[in-house]
Amino acid sequence: MICGQVHLVGGISGMIATIYLRPRQKRFGKMGKKRMSNPTNAILVLCNVKEEEISPNNHNFFTKAISPGTFMLWWGWLAFNTGSTYGVTHGKWYLAARSAVGTIMASVGGGITSLLISRFVTRRIEVDMIIDGMLASLVSSSACCGCFTPWQAFVVGSFGAGFALLSYPLLEWAEVRSSYL
Repeated sequence: MICGQVHLVGGISGMIATIYLRPRQKRFGKMGKKRMSNPTNAILVLCNVKEEEISPNNHNFFTKAISPGTFMLWWGWLAFNTGSTYGVTHGKWYLAARSAVGTIMASVGGGITSLLISRFVTRRIEVDMIIDGMLASLVSSSACCGCFTPWQAFVVGSFGAGFALLSYPLLEWAEVRSSYL
């Protein structure tokens, strides 16, 4: 399995591109205050949403826009990780089933960890933080999801989500992160 190398190269390439391209205009205001920018022009135009209607305190529109995509990514990840066994014959079904359980348990661990971090850091439940944590847990478990026991996959997903969410303030400080928030 070469998932670890693929994610490492992809992550480093993404970080270099993000640093090189710099933040979008109006991403960081004066005195470090975050200003909302337009994440997806096509969605805003299709839904007739004006930029003035979007405030940093109301993420309802963006949560509705990214939740179905996250669900589709999760199903795709499940198929990708189980399909990485190259079949279900000659005993490979066991590895495929183990990959499916590992993928699910990692995303559960990441979701629970993100929920707790969201609740204790922001004093409320932020769905976008939970989504980011779940996706980070899926990335962190992809390399060896068929090798983990369920509790190990849960722990790996928890650490992946925790690392991703707790590194966001560092990226904000360095004015590197370019997300919709």
